[in-house]
Amino acid sequence: MIFKFYSWYRKALRKSLSGYVIAIGSAFFLSTGWMFPEFFVVTWVGWVLFVGCVFFAKSHGQAFLKGSLIGFATSAIAFYWVPDALKRVYDLSYIMSWFLYVLMLIWECIPYGILGTLSFFLFYRSPRYLWGVSIGWVGLEYIWPRVFPWSYAYTQIRFLPLIQLAEIAGSGGISFILIAVSSWIAAFFYSLLANRKLWKIYTLHLMLGLGMLGGVVSWGFLRLEKWQKSLSQSPFLRVAVIQVDPSYQNSIKIMYSYSKNVKQEVTLVCWPESTLGTYRLDLYSFQNEGITQNYSLPPFVELHPTKGLSAELLAGGRSFSDGATQEGPFYQTAFLVEPDETIRGRYHKRALMPWGEYIPGQDIFPVFREWIGLADIFITGDDPTPLELSNGVRVGVLMCYEDMVPQYARDSVAAGADVLVSLINGSAFENPLALEQHFQLSLLRAVENRR
Repeated sequence: MIFKFYSWYRKALRKSLSGYVIAIGSAFFLSTGWMFPEFFVVTWVGWVLFVGCVFFAKSHGQAFLKGSLIGFATSAIAFYWVPDALKRVYDLSYIMSWFLYVLMLIWECIPYGILGTLSFFLFYRSPRYLWGVSIGWVGLEYIWPRVFPWSYAYTQIRFLPLIQLAEIAGSGGISFILIAVSSWIAAFFYSLLANRKLWKIYTLHLMLGLGMLGGVVSWGFLRLEKWQKSLSQSPFLRVAVIQVDPSYQNSIKIMYSYSKNVKQEVTLVCWPESTLGTYRLDLYSFQNEGITQNYSLPPFVELHPTKGLSAELLAGGRSFSDGATQEGPFYQTAFLVEPDETIRGRYHKRALMPWGEYIPGQDIFPVFREWIGLADIFITGDDPTPLELSNGVRVGVLMCYEDMVPQYARDSVAAGADVLVSLINGSAFENPLALEQHFQLSLLRAVENRR
């Protein structure tokens, strides 16, 4: 009796440990795709392990738990920089920063748990229903509230033939292919290990998935070839991008010096968001220092931003209307300034950064702003009209958070943008990985809009 119990216990322990090993492996591979996009293949391995792990669950609840644990671990590894960013932005203690970070991880892991439950339910209902796993995940990516609109499509940014699909299907199309093919690979291996009776039908659906992937990749190669030929024959805009942390002392002088020392002749110089000062909406030129100062709010950061430059300048600052106080309301604004210091145009940011520029629910509970320590009040613009350079090129401007949300880039292109330019202030994120992940999220805008 004792021997039988020991044998049963050892087998149960082995199965339990193997399940946790698979879950840990899934989280490791999924997070690696976020941190090192050049290893995009490992994301596929991570999803195969994820789906396979929940297939071996014994109940819907266990499938939810396994999926949630994988999601928690994945987010914890991939976005390990968040506590330091919270501490830096809001001047929080380490304890409070980590407390908020854990709350974020709990929130982020719930969609993984839902997907685990959905995968378990569909898998045991009927093999053909397994296509619903990828549909369910794409739906969760779109509807689940997040500060940053993460999508696993962004982990494939170096898989150039695949991401061409974004032109017609957006990031959701890429995620669908990724999850669908991974699910059928997992189902295929499950049939070999646990249920050989369904081997043929799983193999059939896997072949359909791989055929779909092959078709998309082949189409992507054709699109790449077409656009490379088109680009070689198209006019180009030479831009000098000067990126210095605006919070640094004398950052304007450093950027101005870099701009003056650009070796090649350029049409446009770009400085980051939040570089310039705070100016009234009816200020039309920086030529008269006295007028500029009268039409500005202190501190007077820069009164002659383009003096001595030979190219037009696109730089971020703030705008305000009559009646504004030191706390606002302000627009986050991109100023297009000519070399003669005339303000040629303004673009007002249409999407503010949650928890950075506004607090969700602040109109109902103003005390939230006091708790977080947000003093300045920002309002949004609503006009996607591009800024037109003196040579006629129309620049669609995106400011920081906006380049992560596809709709804002699409609206700018629909309004006539020839090129998209994003101005970013990354001073809140000292960890280079945070900026790299932001860059990943923005890259698909170029593919989606061919700009």
